[in-house]
Amino acid sequence: MNYILLFADHKASPKRIDLPTDSRGFLHTCYSLIDCDCIEVVSTWLPDIVLIVDESGKLKDDWVPNLLASMLYPSPFDPIAGTAIIARRDGPDIIPLTDTDIAILSDFYGLAL
Repeated sequence: MNYILLFADHKASPKRIDLPTDSRGFLHTCYSLIDCDCIEVVSTWLPDIVLIVDESGKLKDDWVPNLLASMLYPSPFDPIAGTAIIARRDGPDIIPLTDTDIAILSDFYGLAL
């Protein structure tokens, strides 16, 4: 379980999850978890760590800022909308987080992940 799901409603703690390794299963699972039709992969201030987000999240009438995801986003006045997934980028590929990534994120958030 080396991806982290950050819920927008903040009623649930971040959760470690697994995602399928095949591209179709990966995308469909992301769509389902984030509740979107199109994902966007955005960089964070942590090297090679990315957020998978709803590409049109801020266009929804009922969008909710994701404070935990926004803490990783390098633009402090542009919050991430909706549920997000933290992953690692390796060139063009999105891959699971390493154990070191998980430890860094656990320390950053002050949570046991």
